[in-house]
Amino acid sequence: MEHEVNKLLKTGEFAKYTGVSIRTLRHYDEIGILKPSHRTEMGHRIYYFDDFLENDVEPNWKVLNNVIKAVNMEKYYSNRAGEYENVYNRNNNTRQQGQNEIKEKLKEIFRNKNVLEVACGTGYWTEIISQVAAKLTTTDISEETLIEARKKKLEYRNVDLKIADAYRLDKIEGEFNAACANFWFSHIPKSRIVEFIEGLNKRLGKGSIVFMADNVYIPGIGGELISKHDEEDTYKVRELLNGDKYEILKNYYLEDDLKNIFGQFSDNLQIKIGSCFWWIWYTIK
Repeated sequence: MEHEVNKLLKTGEFAKYTGVSIRTLRHYDEIGILKPSHRTEMGHRIYYFDDFLENDVEPNWKVLNNVIKAVNMEKYYSNRAGEYENVYNRNNNTRQQGQNEIKEKLKEIFRNKNVLEVACGTGYWTEIISQVAAKLTTTDISEETLIEARKKKLEYRNVDLKIADAYRLDKIEGEFNAACANFWFSHIPKSRIVEFIEGLNKRLGKGSIVFMADNVYIPGIGGELISKHDEEDTYKVRELLNGDKYEILKNYYLEDDLKNIFGQFSDNLQIKIGSCFWWIWYTIK
């Protein structure tokens, strides 16, 4: 792709260049993921190509690539919202046992807590946490998945559902002493892991408890694991019921990986590795 330095790009042009829709660019501006370089007197967004260059030569692919990954993820889960929970209803006793163990741990550690749930999706785990939490603020970046979450039998007296960016948790109002982020960690670019954990821990504060769960890598399940040249992240191709396909960032971690990642941020780190899922909980230092 050829690049023109100092080029001024209107929203539509920048959308075409990055592959990000105009609607999404506006949304990302509002929540702070990707801000325009400036606005005209009429309020139109303007992007300068220079702002996305390193040394005025190469595009800042770290910024643009992470934006594109996030956009693709949001689009996939928004379009998958109506069918997403099929993954939790598979006729597999081992998976069901693992999910039940996670549910019991959630009930145990979040009882009477003020909980912030990150990337709640369609609210499968929200429904469990709402049964025991004193207060639950549950968030996702996709309005479509929140629509599905609102259909759940939630204890609405103590649940507040909000659109929010997992990397901008400081924008969420409320006081919290616990947090949950289930089946989100595997979708975080490895270059943003520290950013996410530090942001989450800072939002909660010392002594708060954090719980996360995600998938264990099982060869042959969920499609081929794709590695790319010069990338530390891995991917999988996911197909919706209508035949649409998406290449989704999906990273997997072993127990030692989890110890190395979370140990520096936590006290009393507990790790459980099951046949299909891993889950951890810790107290923030």
